[in-house]
Formats: sequence, structure tokens, C-alpha cells
Amino acid sequence: MKLLSNIQRIVLVNTDRGLVSTDAIFEYFRRIGRSIGDLYELFIWEDLIEVNNSILKLIGAFDPHSIQIPEIVDGIRALTKITNLEDSIKMTNQALKIVPPSSYP
Repeated sequence: MKLLSNIQRIVLVNTDRGLVSTDAIFEYFRRIGRSIGDLYELFIWEDLIEVNNSILKLIGAFDPHSIQIPEIVDGIRALTKITNLEDSIKMTNQALKIVPPSSYP
């Protein structure tokens, strides 16, 4: 969980906070300021992570219409050599209002 919580654009969510479905995640993000409702991150339910006999089980949600957008933007910058990866991720995250994973509920 520590590794996942430090990866850009992966968000650990918890059912205890009312985020029990993809719809609940969409609604939460609309309330905090993403007026168009696009979700650019992969959401993994932290309280449902299991390890059994060295097999990791994750339950996740994502928006198939928008999850690839940040990666495409960063890829275009990489091809044009406009900036380095770290700066590109920061620029994209700022433009799309993606905050660091630790900022989410």
C-alpha cells in the first residue's frame, strides 16, 4: 500500500469514507472542483487489498474515456522534447487538477 500511495495518478480510496463505487468517486470529484467529471487516475480500494499465498488482489476503478489523457499529453511532450518527464507530469497534473495521491480522501 505504501508503494501504491506514492505513485502519481494512482489513488487509494476507502469504503469507510463513503467511496463505495465508481459513481461515488465521480460525485466526489465533481464536488471538489472537476466540473467536467473526468477521472484521470486509477482508483484502488485500499481496504479491499488482499494478499493470499503471494497473490495480490486489487479492486480498482477508472474512467475508460479519460484515464489515458494525461499519459498522452506527457507522451507528446516526450516526443517533442519540450521538457523532462518529471516537469511534464507536474504541468499536466496542474492543468488537469490532478493532486498528489496523498491529498485524496
